[in-house]
Amino acid sequence: MILFIGEFVLEQACRDISKWKKNGVCDGRVAVNVSGIQIEHSDFAGTLKKCLHKYNVEPSMLEIEVTESTVMKNPEQWISILEEIKRIGVTISVDDFGTGYSSLSYLRRLPVDTLKIDISFVQDLPFEKDACAIANAIISMANSLGLTTLAEGVETQEQRDYLKKIGCIQTQGFLLSRPMTYSATCDWLTNIKTIR
Repeated sequence: MILFIGEFVLEQACRDISKWKKNGVCDGRVAVNVSGIQIEHSDFAGTLKKCLHKYNVEPSMLEIEVTESTVMKNPEQWISILEEIKRIGVTISVDDFGTGYSSLSYLRRLPVDTLKIDISFVQDLPFEKDACAIANAIISMANSLGLTTLAEGVETQEQRDYLKKIGCIQTQGFLLSRPMTYSATCDWLTNIKTIR
């Protein structure tokens, strides 16, 4: 059912972005996790264009997340697939980075914007020396390749402060928010916008 579910989620995301933009609630970017099966076994680029057009969403307001392990199963094929998505103008991130044994030769060729540092490398920050070394290495490599980094699973202010200090300013996790209903998300976004 992943093809049906994936299309439903993508359409819902575009619908929500459109509403939030119209109501002045959010002018940022919304990230959507996408299954490798969904991209490989459907006209994903066509579906993506259709959803963006249907809800009048600018491509820059949508981000597609694919896991590192999915991409590394067949990197040559994925370079071509991601290039097609990139041409639409959508941002692409590699989710769970550090768990999929990336080949650096392929990583530098992938048309992606962001590496999302896997939670397993974040949870022991800043007190575990090896975790710090790995986080530093990923961020340094990403910077050298002109990529943004985002740390997953940030739950403490110490983790967030350490990540910011070493150059990773984008974070997600329970420190910022737990999962929310649609209406709670609208309220949260409104409050964030008011604080700014």
